[in-house]
Amino acid sequence: MKARALCSCRAAVLRASVAVLVCVVCQPVRADDEEACKKGKGDEAVAACTRILDSKSVRGEPLAELFAARGFQNLGLKKYDPAAQDFEESLKINPKASIFLWLGHAYRSQGKLDKAIASYGESIKLNAEDPDTHYFRGNAYRLNNELRKAVEDFDAAIKLDPEDAQLYNARGIAIGAIEGPDAALVEYDTAISKDPEYVDSYVNRGDVRFKKEEFHAAMLDYSTANKKAPDDLIVVYKLANAYRALSEFERAIGLQNQLIEKRSRDPAGYYERAVTRMLAGKPEMAIADFDEAIRLEPGNPELHHLRGLAHAANNAPPNAIADYSEAIRLDPENAHRYAVRAWASHLAGRSYLALIDADKAVALDPELRSALQTRSEIFKSLGRGEDAEADRVAAKALQEKAAAEAEKKSAEARDAASRIKAELVAAELAYFKTFEQEHQYINPLDRTVASLQKTANDLTDYDSSSSEKLLNDEGRQMLRAFQRQNGLRDTGYIDQQTFEKAIDAPVDVSRFEGKTVEPGKAEAIDDWWWEKDDVWCTLWTKPVAIEGRFAPNFMRLPIIKISRKMSDKGNSLSANFGDDDIYEKGSAVVLDTGSEINLENFGGSFRPESYCTNKGCFGKDDVYKGLAAASGNFRVIGKSKFGGDIKIEYSSSGFLEGFKTLDKRCGKGKLGSWLR
Repeated sequence: MKARALCSCRAAVLRASVAVLVCVVCQPVRADDEEACKKGKGDEAVAACTRILDSKSVRGEPLAELFAARGFQNLGLKKYDPAAQDFEESLKINPKASIFLWLGHAYRSQGKLDKAIASYGESIKLNAEDPDTHYFRGNAYRLNNELRKAVEDFDAAIKLDPEDAQLYNARGIAIGAIEGPDAALVEYDTAISKDPEYVDSYVNRGDVRFKKEEFHAAMLDYSTANKKAPDDLIVVYKLANAYRALSEFERAIGLQNQLIEKRSRDPAGYYERAVTRMLAGKPEMAIADFDEAIRLEPGNPELHHLRGLAHAANNAPPNAIADYSEAIRLDPENAHRYAVRAWASHLAGRSYLALIDADKAVALDPELRSALQTRSEIFKSLGRGEDAEADRVAAKALQEKAAAEAEKKSAEARDAASRIKAELVAAELAYFKTFEQEHQYINPLDRTVASLQKTANDLTDYDSSSSEKLLNDEGRQMLRAFQRQNGLRDTGYIDQQTFEKAIDAPVDVSRFEGKTVEPGKAEAIDDWWWEKDDVWCTLWTKPVAIEGRFAPNFMRLPIIKISRKMSDKGNSLSANFGDDDIYEKGSAVVLDTGSEINLENFGGSFRPESYCTNKGCFGKDDVYKGLAAASGNFRVIGKSKFGGDIKIEYSSSGFLEGFKTLDKRCGKGKLGSWLR
């Protein structure tokens, strides 16, 4: 896995790049300034660089490198303004992709995300093949809430470096924010498959599962991360929370003990252990932890509030009310705190004091349901039935409103999912239409299905919304898996990148249409077939293997046929070694039987080369002699129209015997001359 930390991965390169550095002015240049500027660290290195810069004796490329070196040192010192200024000066002299990248880092650290994005963009213009720059710009887009653009940059980075787990992890964060947790999970799964040691992906996957209340699965992810990074306290904290959610309180407390041991001055560890002890039914121990947390952070109202709850659970109402009062003093505009103190006062029999707090809670937040429910009970105890009923009705209305809003959000989520699906279907159909304009008889859907090792009947159905044949649910799932394996976004829909990966996949010839063998009309001769009808005698065979980007018209396999008309005289033959629809237009195609023999394109089909004399034109016999002499398999080789070589392999077993059969039954013994 490549390191993509902001500063570490380029430090040595930038320092080593400072070449010729000289001289004097405001402060005298020291003899070791050049060395200190090149290889030093921190303020001393900045001072050394500054003394040389102030000498004004450096020009051109060395000056640009010097500004860059000082900018890098300032960046490391978190002095982002001077760092950005130094990088800007360097770029005025020599605009380099690497310095635009570092300028982007400086802007991002300043919170100037638009400038950071622009600077990363300049770096990409100068070096579009660097996945790091796409990654950093993607992160800047994500921080700027431009999530679609972030995903596009992460896509570009993955295309350049498909094995880097960190890129899938980053894409998971962005996609999760757009499409929801399930989409993020797929990216984290892919990241883990690429690098099982990459801790962040386990943590992020655990976070998603925790939010989905899949606590056991989350615990397993956090546990794996904890084993790989036992000193990462954030992982320890998350694992403890997962155990707590599973009611495995002792395990949670054991981990929280680690947090306290390693950071005894941090109130968070005591707070977390206190909450766990509360849930475990140990309020006295929880109170002790809250005491320590409050000692470390006395001005935190939430700690006082929670200790009050612990006192209430420990049957100490006065202590509980005292803590609630302190929480209110520290946070006087929080309606919930008044509602809780109101309930405690009500239970203690102080109904009039309780009513004052309940009124205050409702005044601060008229839609706080717990405040209305509490006041309703207080009114009951005071004999004010109508007021109690009014608050009960109001609380119920708020509950129904909350339920309606939740259903509305759920419906909106369903609608969003439907819109996303509709957009993906539309994009897929648009791709098919564009593709078919260039390749009229090739169906990218059927060809992609073949790469999934299935047939169209297995994985396609007619889609009711578009009235088109598209992948069914099983097909979408298989395509998602294929996309993940190949470093693509797992949309489950076909686009150009997916199709290109599909035709790069190994070819299974059984997934394509071959010549049909009709019972009683064809005779097998090893791997060749002999057929005869009223007009033709034909010897043919089909491929046994194909290597390269193979996408034929109508999904048909290229059949080799050697034919002779029953009415022909002499030794005439017709031959077809495949149609030109699978090859790059105008490219050479050869027969390889151990040595290469050229084939010629005649009317869209390849046949043995011909030669002409004053007596006419005749086919060469080298192809037939080559097939007769071949042992094992032979190949037809050409340039695929989708790029690269395509090699179609056939078996020679049965050719010689089949040719003799053709000669005997249809050639009247005159075809042997082709082999002599």
